[in-house]
Amino acid sequence: MTKKPSKSLSELTDREWEDRKRHQDKAWAHAIRRDSMAEPGLKALLLLNGGGAVALLAFLQAIWIKEAMLALVPWIVTAILSLVLGAATAGAVHFLRYMASMTYQKEGADEGRKMTRAHGLATIFSFVFFLVGMGIVVFGAFRNLP
Repeated sequence: MTKKPSKSLSELTDREWEDRKRHQDKAWAHAIRRDSMAEPGLKALLLLNGGGAVALLAFLQAIWIKEAMLALVPWIVTAILSLVLGAATAGAVHFLRYMASMTYQKEGADEGRKMTRAHGLATIFSFVFFLVGMGIVVFGAFRNLP
């Protein structure tokens, strides 16, 4: 099956021009809507990971001097590491989203889809780092129950 060559802009009829313009306007509106939905998710990832790391640091400071709680220190430090990695990955999500947009514009859909996949994976990894960090703390707490 051969692909029909597309017309140049000067060859378009008024109706074809209007249809193309309407399609581009819809695509633009969808892109803006997707961006407005993605932004709160990114803020949530940063808040979950960054806030969790700060809370665990405060908790670590409180238990550091208590002999009975020292067994929790390695668990908390490991969880903090996971949350810091999650916050760093969440920070990379915005950059990857920007790069995906630029790649679509400059290099086309095939390369753009690769960047979109990287953006999606970074988002998932950021959330997984949060879950792992919290799981480590919970597991460590249950492991050291009196």
